[in-house]
Amino acid sequence: MTDKSSFTPDEWKLLLESVMMSGIAVTAADPSGLWGLLKESFASSSELVKVRMDPAANPLIKAVVSDFGKCGRAERRTRRAQRKAHRFQASRDPSQVH
Repeated sequence: MTDKSSFTPDEWKLLLESVMMSGIAVTAADPSGLWGLLKESFASSSELVKVRMDPAANPLIKAVVSDFGKCGRAERRTRRAQRKAHRFQASRDPSQVH
């Protein structure tokens, strides 16, 4: 059975991005204002939660859902660390910061 180890890091990233893009495509297919957008977003999120909680769900899909949530947190931590490093550098030598 295919699992996360069957993919390269780039392929896995593309797979994770496809989850988000498919949700956007479904939402964009029938634009119905703010409430429609919120309802579609909620529906997508609730399906991801269902997969995470379902012990009988496909292991590949569970891994995608699990990493999909981790991906956003890791990127936010990276951006925070970069901002912190930038502020530190600016405090040491403002002329070297672009």
